[in-house]
Amino acid sequence: MRLAAVGRLARRFGRSPSAILGTLLTVTLVAVAALADVLAPHDPLAIVGPPLGAPDAAFLMGTDDLGRDLLSGIILGARTSLAVAAGVGALVLAIGLPIGIVAGYRGGVVDDLLMRFTELFQVLPRFFLAIVVIALFGPGLDRLIVVLGVTSWPEVARIVRAQTLSLREREFIDAARALGSSQPRLIRHELLPNVIPATAVILALVMGQVLLIEASLGFLGLGDPNAISWGYLAGQAQRFLRVAWWLSVFPGVALILAVLAFNLLSDGLNDQVDRRW
Repeated sequence: MRLAAVGRLARRFGRSPSAILGTLLTVTLVAVAALADVLAPHDPLAIVGPPLGAPDAAFLMGTDDLGRDLLSGIILGARTSLAVAAGVGALVLAIGLPIGIVAGYRGGVVDDLLMRFTELFQVLPRFFLAIVVIALFGPGLDRLIVVLGVTSWPEVARIVRAQTLSLREREFIDAARALGSSQPRLIRHELLPNVIPATAVILALVMGQVLLIEASLGFLGLGDPNAISWGYLAGQAQRFLRVAWWLSVFPGVALILAVLAFNLLSDGLNDQVDRRW
């Protein structure tokens, strides 16, 4: 039965144009990040060509002001951006998922306390808080992941809570209680599998937002100096907008496609969740 359900879900997912395009873009992005060392034609920090060389057969995306290959920088930048997005996504799930389930299932005072706690983090300005943390402790991907993770989970917690409030009154939950299921078992085997689809929708959106924040910090020169990122490449291109259009265009296009991939994937997942309910 489970395999048949997965097959039906896959067929419905495949009929959604946004889901197909989002999945293809996301898989491509992950593959590029995973195989960056193999796909990059040069060391992104090595001087391999003439300064400010326009795109040609030798350097498909041109070179920067020092003669470094821009294509290699963009390929390695995909790994940095995905590492930040994946790290933040893991933190968001680890914090938001249990808080949302417990708040929705227990209700009452526990729900009120957890939701007030959630609102406290929800009003924190992520971008400016990241700037403050970088100013106090210095730039670094680990610090960026932590500060974005602990400020991005409220959206997931609220979605999970809403789903749990709806599910806890369903007949299959009452049946599980009548059969003597303990609360941990009921949450693990009945509630959790049913809130995961809606959680995946909002998580994909959060990861797209994280890509933009990371790129914005890199553009301002606040990213990790030891890691190539699309924001860093775009920031370095500011001085050469009039003479080297490729330095800003290609990192911008890469960022747009990555954010579009997560947004389309979220849209496709949302269609499946709506049909399910």
